[in-house]
Amino acid sequence: MCIRDSINAEYGDSKTAMSSTKGGPAIAVLLGCSLLPLVIWRMMGCWDPLLTTKQGRTRRLLLTFYLTVAVTGCIFWVWALANCFLHSFDLGLVTFAAAVASAGWACRAVEGGTHLTPNQQLFVTVGGCLLVAVNYGVGIAIFISDVEDLMGIYCVLGWAAWTGAGITGYKLLRSHWRGLDDEGSYRTTGSAEGDGQALRAYESEDGDV
Repeated sequence: MCIRDSINAEYGDSKTAMSSTKGGPAIAVLLGCSLLPLVIWRMMGCWDPLLTTKQGRTRRLLLTFYLTVAVTGCIFWVWALANCFLHSFDLGLVTFAAAVASAGWACRAVEGGTHLTPNQQLFVTVGGCLLVAVNYGVGIAIFISDVEDLMGIYCVLGWAAWTGAGITGYKLLRSHWRGLDDEGSYRTTGSAEGDGQALRAYESEDGDV
C-alpha cells in the first residue's frame, strides 16, 4: 500500500467530513488574508511614525510579517475549531495555534519583551510557519484528487503560502540583524532594549547565523 493510500485509509472519515465544507470558501479566505500585509503596513505607519523612516523600514516589515501570521493563524484556527465541532478533529487546531504563538513570541523578542538568541528566533519564526505547511502537505495527499470541491487546490495554495511565509520570515530576520550593525540605527524606533538584546545575541553567536 502506498503512502497516499495509507493516509486515505487512516483519515477517510475526516476526508468525507471536511469535503462537505468545500474548498472554495477556504480559498477565498486565504486570498483575502493575502491583503493583510498591505493593511497592517499602513496601520503600523499610523501607529508609530518613526517606522516610516528609512531606519525603521526593516523593523516595520518584520512586525508586519509577524502580525500577518498571527491574524491569519487566528482566522484559520477558528475555522479549524469549527471543523472539530461540526465534523471531526482538524489538525489545524494545533498547527495554527503554534504559528500564532510563535509569531507572538518572536514579535515580543524583536520589541524587547523577551530574550531569544538569533538561532532561537529563527527556529520559532520559521518553525511555526513550516509546521502549518506540513499540515497542508498532509491535506494535499488526502484531497489532491478532489477536483470538484477544490479542497486539493486549497491545500496546495495553503502549503505554498505558509512555506513562502517561512522563507520570508527567515530573510526579514537576517535583514533585521544586519541593520543592527549600522550603529544601532533601529534604536530610533523606540525599542532600544530589544535591539540591544538581539545585537548582543547576534554577536555572541559568531556574528552570522
